[in-house]
Amino acid sequence: MVADGLGFALDEITETIEPVIAKETVKTEFLEVAPGQVAGVHQIARGIWEGEDKIFMELQMYVGAKHPADTVELRGEPNLTLTIPGGTHGDIATAAVAVNAIRRFSPPPPACARSATSRWVSCRQTPHRSHDLQWRRM
Repeated sequence: MVADGLGFALDEITETIEPVIAKETVKTEFLEVAPGQVAGVHQIARGIWEGEDKIFMELQMYVGAKHPADTVELRGEPNLTLTIPGGTHGDIATAAVAVNAIRRFSPPPPACARSATSRWVSCRQTPHRSHDLQWRRM
């Protein structure tokens, strides 16, 4: 989907996923992970074209991460790096994309549309009434 959205041709897509093992005890308000137990996952996906990584995606999601963040890096002219300290909670981000896309797909089509074939939509608050949203198609 990323390659399609960027217009990249790929020869191969690879993916690995491995457990992250806790090196020390980690306690949260919800659970405790002891040393040697699985604390989360480390996942890597690659989009390869002519033997080179054109897309590299890495996810490290585990209890006890020291400096959690979401970072997107685009290499080109100019290079661009965006880091969100603390990261974006996956469930909230997924819900936000779905809610912000409602207007784009209304009335709903007879079949589902993939986000890769759809244009992004956004909304913003109007200055007059904070509970109203003004939609803008991108």
